[in-house]
Amino acid sequence: MSLFDYLEARRREAQLKRQMRDAGKIVAGASLGAVLGLLFAPQSGEKTRKDISDKAQETKDYLESATRDAADSIQFKAYQASEQVKKTYGDLKEKAEQKKSELQDDIEIAKAKAKAVGEVVKEDMRDLKGDVEDTKETLKEGAENIKEEVKEGASNVAKEVSEASGEIKKEVENTKNKIENK
Repeated sequence: MSLFDYLEARRREAQLKRQMRDAGKIVAGASLGAVLGLLFAPQSGEKTRKDISDKAQETKDYLESATRDAADSIQFKAYQASEQVKKTYGDLKEKAEQKKSELQDDIEIAKAKAKAVGEVVKEDMRDLKGDVEDTKETLKEGAENIKEEVKEGASNVAKEVSEASGEIKKEVENTKNKIENK
């Protein structure tokens, strides 16, 4: 694996991470839209609260699954990079043994490159681990925010239902009084 191949692989990994973050934002937005749709749906408050609760749980489960999938993908890519480095080093070592007397200088250069690549991979792994933790925290915070918004929305729906019930009672009483007065 040449340095250019490695850099191209890193670029693709960064692009994949950006796409996963964007997908997470889309899912969060869609979930919020679904929750708001449920809040304004013409159905009973109890059913609406149950729908909201179900949708919040569904969103939480999806976000947890997406986090696990992202972590698995990153670990797999790190494993692939490690195997590629091992393979490259093995190939260089075999060639060096065949032409040891002629290629002693090349062996030293290859070892230095392998060490540099190893350092880059170690540093990238630390960065990836930090990114996974950041993503996990972001998703956790998002789930908590959605949970709070759902609770607040359910409370508002309950209040609106109570107010509407009071208004209906007044209308029924007024209608009853009108009928009795006739």
